[in-house]
Amino acid sequence: MIYELRSYTVRPGKLREFLLFYRDKAMPLGAEKLSGRGEPVGHWVTRYREVVDLDGEAKVVEEEEVTYLLAFESREKREEFWAEFLSSREWQELMPEWVALVRRMDNRLLEPTQLP
Repeated sequence: MIYELRSYTVRPGKLREFLLFYRDKAMPLGAEKLSGRGEPVGHWVTRYREVVDLDGEAKVVEEEEVTYLLAFESREKREEFWAEFLSSREWQELMPEWVALVRRMDNRLLEPTQLP
């Protein structure tokens, strides 16, 4: 099992609009394409984030973020999902609206730790 952690930094003043877009448009399309390949684990809004550089300084990041976690059986299932989702006519039509709401995306693939 692998996990994908995706965070979107929302443009200032656009959090509510993004959450409505995500709930009403992106999530239903994602659920349809995800079927049989993976599953959503959870969705969160970041209210506070502190970044600490142990050789430097700590700073509080005051940007609104939406984060969600997806679980996949394998990398192949993940790649199948994203290829179909991103190339779909529905997503291509939604993309300009998404770009107007999101400033930055941070995407991480998480695999289980293999301890020696």
